[in-house]
Amino acid sequence: MKQRAISGTVFMAVILAAILSGPLGFTALLVAIAVGGLWELYGNMEKTGAVPHFTHKGILVFIGGCATGLYAVIHLYYWPMETYFIIPLLLLAPLVLSLVGQVSSALVRASMATLGFGYVVLCTSSLVHWAQLGSVGYQHHYLIGGLALIWSNDVFAYLLGRRFGRKKLAPALSPKKTWEGSLGGLFMAMVAGVVTAGILGEPTWAWMGFGLVCGICATLGDLIESAFKRSLGVKDMGNLIPGHGGVLDRFDALLFAGPVGAAYIQWVFL
Repeated sequence: MKQRAISGTVFMAVILAAILSGPLGFTALLVAIAVGGLWELYGNMEKTGAVPHFTHKGILVFIGGCATGLYAVIHLYYWPMETYFIIPLLLLAPLVLSLVGQVSSALVRASMATLGFGYVVLCTSSLVHWAQLGSVGYQHHYLIGGLALIWSNDVFAYLLGRRFGRKKLAPALSPKKTWEGSLGGLFMAMVAGVVTAGILGEPTWAWMGFGLVCGICATLGDLIESAFKRSLGVKDMGNLIPGHGGVLDRFDALLFAGPVGAAYIQWVFL
């Protein structure tokens, strides 16, 4: 427990430092998430035999990292709206590389490789729109505020679930997750939204809604990653962070919240 708390604190400090350092540090953070997440996902697929002859893992990870960095740099520094076409283009790489290897497993390789790009690269890239606020340029208050809401949900869902949890939320996927903990975490994410709104001097209802969105996405993101781990037969996607697992284990909530939160920010806040 002590090791988990220490590594979690260090982890949060590194994330906040990267965001506060400016667009370059934030871009480096996104690339690290994409590269680490793809390496873990494809590595576990390969190791467990879920994808036969998955020999192009390194190429896909390299392309995914470069694409994430390129997308972030273009939007954070230049913001040309027409570059949204980069998003669908990203999905062509895994399709082309599915031709490498045995024909009998081409469909499986293409499906799994495309899943990796859709789940990791596209969701990671969508976080750019939490920071690029039109002509205003790079701003970090929605990023930090959103992280505070997600972390509030996660922490209180864990604490309240341990204390009051009785009814299992999805026992086949996450045996320890309960309805009581999840609803408590969601409520506290909305409370954190009220506090954040007061600090920033912005509409309370908008940040309460953001807390609701982030809390729901955090729970769904955790369940989705749990489903992937169950199907692969692994406890954690990686072991990068002591007591917490790998990149995907720590960013599962943020990845799922990425595109939903980006839409919320654009439609409600801006």
